[in-house]
Amino acid sequence: MRAAFLVLSVVGFTFLAGASQPVATVSSESSFEIDGTMVRGLAVPSWPLMAGDTLVSNDAPLSISLRDGSRITLAANSHLRLEPSAQGLTASLTSGSMQFTLAPGSSLRVVKGGTLVGGRSGAVSVGGDPSPEKIGCVVCARACAVCVSLR
Repeated sequence: MRAAFLVLSVVGFTFLAGASQPVATVSSESSFEIDGTMVRGLAVPSWPLMAGDTLVSNDAPLSISLRDGSRITLAANSHLRLEPSAQGLTASLTSGSMQFTLAPGSSLRVVKGGTLVGGRSGAVSVGGDPSPEKIGCVVCARACAVCVSLR
């Protein structure tokens, strides 16, 4: 009986540990929110993100690095949800703007306002056209030559 309990405990723990692996990390020079909890951006170099997390950028952009090498820059004052799906992970922009670059072989799906976005890279927005001024630079929080060249 104890052996069966031990085996079930190990299997259950292994399943839970695998289910809670981070799908990405996020960093910012300013405070932001993960699932409604305020995070101080400069306190820790990067924070782990899980499938199902909702991000809210405040006054500075967020730099998101996914496990597969894909990258997202979420503009200031924007909302993004990382949703698990049968096809993999979906980055769903619900308001604001973002830039994205998918890594080769990435299964990440990008959705803006409920509509699937095509392409391997680009700038998208909900509620207006994306521009370098809205998206800014994760280093200087303004439109710089590096951010403009990413478009």
